[in-house]
Amino acid sequence: MKLVNKLFLIIILTIIAIIINNTIKLHYTLSIGISFLIALITAETFYPIGLPRLSSFLIIGLILGPYVLNIFNNELLIKTKFLDSIALGMIALVAGCEIDFKSNFRDFLNFGKFTIIQIIILSIIAAPLLFLIFEIFIPDFAFIAPVIFLTIIFNATSPSTTVSIIKETKAQNTLSSLVLTSAIIKDIIIILMFTSILSIFSTSGENSVFSVFLKEVYSSILGIGIGIIIILYMKFININNGSFFLLILVGTSLISSAIHLNNLLIFLFAGIIVNNYSKYGHQINEIFETNFELILLVFFFSAGASINLTALKNMIFIAIIVFILRTLLLYISANISGKICKIDKTASAYSTFGFISQAGVSIGFTKIIADSFQWGVHFSTLLFAVISINQIIGPILFKIYLNKYE
Repeated sequence: MKLVNKLFLIIILTIIAIIINNTIKLHYTLSIGISFLIALITAETFYPIGLPRLSSFLIIGLILGPYVLNIFNNELLIKTKFLDSIALGMIALVAGCEIDFKSNFRDFLNFGKFTIIQIIILSIIAAPLLFLIFEIFIPDFAFIAPVIFLTIIFNATSPSTTVSIIKETKAQNTLSSLVLTSAIIKDIIIILMFTSILSIFSTSGENSVFSVFLKEVYSSILGIGIGIIIILYMKFININNGSFFLLILVGTSLISSAIHLNNLLIFLFAGIIVNNYSKYGHQINEIFETNFELILLVFFFSAGASINLTALKNMIFIAIIVFILRTLLLYISANISGKICKIDKTASAYSTFGFISQAGVSIGFTKIIADSFQWGVHFSTLLFAVISINQIIGPILFKIYLNKYE
């Protein structure tokens, strides 16, 4: 189908959805179906000219979401929240199956060292600069707590976005391994950093370091257990694998939601165990390969629909400044860290663009800050604006530089 015909079809479907939605109350399944269909057609239309599919899903989610056309409204976001959790579990499992520390243990350790050094360098430079920016543009935030929280969030990335772009481009090189390994390690470190600082500044004891640390430990242990179950099933039964993985994903997501464990961490550890202690990691990737685009659609469409355009509009100027500063500091810290760790210079520089995207963890931090502090609601507006820019621009830049590295 020609580009013009596809664009015409997208416009017609959108107009039909708007008319029906404004004349009769659409059943939520019809709204979801129309919305996802528009997103899929858009992704296939713009992918040949270089736009990542997940970026199309994000953008269409934003356009059809509650802040623009409201076809996919807040009620639907709530109804599909559990699907997001399952999709995140699938993405995390695939990401874990990409981590191979047994055969490349030296590289794994070096990438871990790279990550820790980058976090230290970026944090040392970012904190005083953020304080200065707040002092000039938003004096209400020119004190230690907002500066430290934003410094931590500067280091946060999106493993789900990283693995999605890597799978889409089919990249298997130093750059993809560096960014994926670093993104996963960063997530774990940043969660512990954030909860430690939160326990110092928060007046409520609900988010103590020890309680959160225990949840992360329990999540990791459950993930190891899930990994062992997967290995045993693949070894001794190995039938109806699609149904088995669906059962594992749904059941584990229900458990993790009920007892407030980290679904991302659970399936990351499960994937790592399977890939490093069995021969089934590649087979799992093949099982999800055919349906991976639908998984991305559910997760990233919802993420796009959740982008708060009001927050973005109100804080656009300062958010752009913070975005530029973060990108620059990611570039500086990646280059310095790469030089210390003796990692390929080009891979170190290009890794910057793999670290720009932010999603689940960063949004979770933002919601906790909004709930924990009097100044948190206003501050979260800035954070949502910055995260929105990062998540829209990050995947596009990462795909460009992954292809350029090849």
